[in-house]
Amino acid sequence: MPHGKVPSDFPYSQQSGHIMLSTWENLILGALALLLLFWMQPGIKAALARSKQTPSDWPSVIVPLLMVVMFVLFLIAMV
Repeated sequence: MPHGKVPSDFPYSQQSGHIMLSTWENLILGALALLLLFWMQPGIKAALARSKQTPSDWPSVIVPLLMVVMFVLFLIAMV
């Protein structure tokens, strides 16, 4: 493509159809993401501190997960 010509589908990438952002837009989005992380940092620290003090409850995770796996295996076996 010659210098200075803009493709007809300019803001969109040809592979995915998503809108492509310019460098300054990517920088602004990155800066906003960092600001959001710094803004939420006190709450994140408090949540991590609370999670370290609570007892873990692994059976409440493992039992439903095993039931889903067994159900999927049952469905596969029925085919």
